[in-house]
Amino acid sequence: MKPSKLLRDVLKRIRSAAGTFEDNRQGPNLRYTLVDAVLSAFACFFLQSPSFLAFQRRMQDDVGRPNCQTLFGMQGIPTDGQIRNLLDRLVPDSFQSLFLHLLDMLRSKGDFSPFERLRDRILVALDGIEFHSSRTIHCQQCSSRRTGKDKRPSFFHTMVAAVVVAPGHNRVVPLMLEFVRT
Repeated sequence: MKPSKLLRDVLKRIRSAAGTFEDNRQGPNLRYTLVDAVLSAFACFFLQSPSFLAFQRRMQDDVGRPNCQTLFGMQGIPTDGQIRNLLDRLVPDSFQSLFLHLLDMLRSKGDFSPFERLRDRILVALDGIEFHSSRTIHCQQCSSRRTGKDKRPSFFHTMVAAVVVAPGHNRVVPLMLEFVRT
């Protein structure tokens, strides 16, 4: 299956942005590129599959080759854990310009019009997410709270997720996640 022009444009922009991300890996841990990891994460959402690698293995068994090469132009297929390990190292703000560009692209091509209601306004649904919890591992985006009898700090991520929605439309357009820091 050949990707549509819009998807090719989106993938080109994702590949270009991911190519600028700093990769500090050294030694034998270079089997998969950051570009393939970012494209794999995008593909999970695009294909609505919880496990990208499992989906690609099914494609390999059923069709004879995974569609990530044809559809997404990927060279290698990292596992879900490898995708997380590679992308967890990236600064979340690295993706900001990519989200803005993709929104502009959708608007300019008219693909955003199904979401516009009430004189070109859009509906945005918000949800709070909390994930990652550790007593030792933390970063600048972590929130913290003191728990347990010893009141040691526990570190976690809290985010507000926003998506553009429309009544009667079965798709959403994700917006950039925003970390909540406490």
